[in-house]
Amino acid sequence: MIARRPCWLPSLALALSATPLAQASGGDGFTDNPYMPLYRVPVPELEGFAAGRLGVLQGAHWRIYQVLAWRALHGLPLPAAEFKALNLRGWLVGPEGMGYDHGYDPAKNGVAAWLAARDTVAPPLPEKARPGVEVTTASYSTYINCPVPAFERAAQTLRDRLRQYGAPAAQAWVAGQDAVFANCAPRPPQGAAPPAAAPILPPAVPPSAPAWLAADRAYQEAAALFYAGQHAKARQAFLAIAADPRSPWQPLGAYLATRSLIRQATLMPAAAGQNGLAAEARPLLETARRELLAQAPRDPAAAALVGWVDARLRPAERLAEAGRALQTGALAGAERVALLSDYLALMDKQEDRLAQSAEPLTAWIGQMQGAVDPYDAAARATGQARARERWRQDFDPAWLLPLAALAQRWADLSPDELQAARNVPAGWAGRQTLNWHLARLMLVSGQEAAADSAIDQALQDPSLSPTTRNRWLQLKLASAASLNAMLAAARRAVAEPGSATAVPVPDETRAVGTVSGIGDDFPQRIYRHLPLSTLAALAANPAFPAALQPSHAELVFTRALVLEDWATADKLAQAVAASRATTRHLYQRYLAAQTPQARRLAAALLIVNTPELSPAAVSARGPDRYWGCLATGESDRSGLLDVPVRALSEGEQAQARREMGVLEALPLRSRWIASTLMPWAAGKPDDPEAPKALHFLVASTRLECGAGERPNPGAPNPSKDAFQLLHKLWPASEWAAKTKYWY
Repeated sequence: MIARRPCWLPSLALALSATPLAQASGGDGFTDNPYMPLYRVPVPELEGFAAGRLGVLQGAHWRIYQVLAWRALHGLPLPAAEFKALNLRGWLVGPEGMGYDHGYDPAKNGVAAWLAARDTVAPPLPEKARPGVEVTTASYSTYINCPVPAFERAAQTLRDRLRQYGAPAAQAWVAGQDAVFANCAPRPPQGAAPPAAAPILPPAVPPSAPAWLAADRAYQEAAALFYAGQHAKARQAFLAIAADPRSPWQPLGAYLATRSLIRQATLMPAAAGQNGLAAEARPLLETARRELLAQAPRDPAAAALVGWVDARLRPAERLAEAGRALQTGALAGAERVALLSDYLALMDKQEDRLAQSAEPLTAWIGQMQGAVDPYDAAARATGQARARERWRQDFDPAWLLPLAALAQRWADLSPDELQAARNVPAGWAGRQTLNWHLARLMLVSGQEAAADSAIDQALQDPSLSPTTRNRWLQLKLASAASLNAMLAAARRAVAEPGSATAVPVPDETRAVGTVSGIGDDFPQRIYRHLPLSTLAALAANPAFPAALQPSHAELVFTRALVLEDWATADKLAQAVAASRATTRHLYQRYLAAQTPQARRLAAALLIVNTPELSPAAVSARGPDRYWGCLATGESDRSGLLDVPVRALSEGEQAQARREMGVLEALPLRSRWIASTLMPWAAGKPDDPEAPKALHFLVASTRLECGAGERPNPGAPNPSKDAFQLLHKLWPASEWAAKTKYWY
């Protein structure tokens, strides 16, 4: 059955759309920070966020959170009852199961409930015959073909028929409905372009069948055509039902005929540059709009659907209308939540134009999200100019948030803007964000002591959420005047225990159930700013997390090899070798080497045999870009990574800069190894490590990224050169047999 939605506006992202549910706020397969999520608000903090406890608002937050933030900033926090009705799940709002978030879960997409009702009057369906809900188009996008209400309506109708006409009649009805739902998720033959196959129609009823069953069967056939993608035929069938006063389905006929027209239009592939709407679809939607307007006075569902059609026909205007509507009033009620869902989906379609909108909510969201990439100076300047202009129109303090987020230095804000940011009311929802950015700007502008004092004061607030406290600790890590203070600031409470991977750090002072760890910014900071001597000594600090000791020792050891600080490497070699039985002899070889040349060769052999060794395993934009392209963690959007470490003397800072200069000048990992390994191997030494090392050198280039691509076509290719040398000098070796290709 096709279920009506008497209350819900059919959202752009839901049952009537042929496009996949947009990640309405920008998410697309991401790994978020477990201590201070960049894209979302942790579930334990959601209700407080909606109620106006925004913490430090992020420009990269999904747009649903930006909408809630704007409303809170303007005196419209969401009460607990409204928040619950919103049913916020990641970037989604509204009822579960209507979008792809539960398309594969029978317990939530309606299939299980339908089968439970169906199986009371008919034998259970085989596994392969159970209905799905999604269709994959020829362009490999997916949409929910049979939404939850379709299965709910079918289950209710079955119960009604069973009560009214008995089990045999209900069984005949189920036979027709099984055919209807068999069209929900067609399974094309292997290799065929979806969708495939002709519609599966309900079995015909004999002339002697009761009138109710004949009417139900006509409705079932129209629904089967609809789900099978035969929308023109489905429309004619529904129009016939609308013209039949004897059919109990007559009141639905005209509405569903219009829905058939809309589904036909949305499934038409759009040419490039047509904003998701095919040219042939426009007249169909215009016809559908006229029909809906005619039905609207007597049909709330039709009236609600007008907005959906308008969103397709004139998306920019509809986006502005929705934005204006959402700035006032409650978010209670299905219509309002559906409007919010459509607003988010519309922003996805026009995300490049949000900041230019004349409508304030949309423009503010565009400005906030424009602060995500600090490296585009022109875009940042344009964003600042727009935010400044909007603020000066009516001095709405909400515009100070993107203005502060876009600022890269203290001088980027004018004196009156700084004064306004300092003077916002203590209870205003945006104050925490402004204070955080003011402290950040002090840090990146050389006012570390003043920033440290402001940060300490902020951290005294016992009401801070875990995420907000962690964001202040992120600043404290950069402002700390001692290494011990840095180590203390590195410890973070996991914002959502059980939902994210974090480096565990036992902490008996925390409440039971609290999980803590070390933020990514700690290794980023120490490996960028501390000299090798300080890094080596840091491991002996009792406050240094034991969970980081093994990886820290490996990194410092490898960095010492690369920097040819043999004394430091000697002290760590045995500890690094302890867990490596197969390569332990290479560490002994290194320790036994007597000359710098022998040590360089031993270092190259160690590293080529141990691909996980790196001189900077975590770096925002440092050596690993060139070493092996293994950089991890988020890119630094705050400017904090460049703030010098206050705990270091000027001499130590200078030494760290010299070392970082060497590391940043490193060639790609394979080239660094080859520079020592290849000349040695070319002499065909009587050494079993030579052919093995050439094999591993070739293998290691397979997944090496292109950050260190050859500067010109004639430059050496370590993979090819090692391959050819191995097969030339050791053609019969096991390593040559294992090395069949170069990369």
